[in-house]
Amino acid sequence: MNPLVLSQRALYDYAVKHCEAFLTLNAIPLPVYLTYDEAFALPNHSRAFLMLRRLAGGPSQGTGTGWYRAGYVFVNLPRCAKPVANPFANRRSYPGNKTDRTPVGVVAHETGHHVEESLYGRRLTPRHGEIWRKLIKKSNAISGYEPVPSESWAETLRLFILNPDLLRRAVPVRYDFVTQEAGLIPYVQQDYAAVVNNHPAYVANLDSWIAKTK
Repeated sequence: MNPLVLSQRALYDYAVKHCEAFLTLNAIPLPVYLTYDEAFALPNHSRAFLMLRRLAGGPSQGTGTGWYRAGYVFVNLPRCAKPVANPFANRRSYPGNKTDRTPVGVVAHETGHHVEESLYGRRLTPRHGEIWRKLIKKSNAISGYEPVPSESWAETLRLFILNPDLLRRAVPVRYDFVTQEAGLIPYVQQDYAAVVNNHPAYVANLDSWIAKTK
């Protein structure tokens, strides 16, 4: 896949199929995937419409890139970043990269919340929650958006779903938790550079990140 030539909608559709394949591999029920526009086009009495309307009506909500709630993944496509051909400063979003606010990354992040909800009480228990909270305090963050343990999990799962080799190399303790404690199997088998299409600038940035985490 060359994300630079795809529309935001095409990237979203690709991500949904990718995440569904990952969930199926791991025997996790599929959530309902909807863009904000799709949800708001539903009948006013539908569950998804009512859920998202309450969110969008909040004083500071509804403007983010995505939201997960009770088996529904909502993605606000107009707010998602477009893949950046030449990364610089704070513009480094690219599918499978450390930073990924494209539709691909947003779908995977929100799917991560769904995985946590689906596994809690089955493979994940309160004991695992304690282990996870201690682990993230000692491990390197995936991104700058890890305000609470559940968001650290969603960001970790974003990488595990899209670029597990990168997670394994850069933050191995998180990779080990996901595979050994949560019992999840990686869907992607490519190395981290291949996932970002061997893009020289992104590979160089990722090499630098991996080296700093050693």
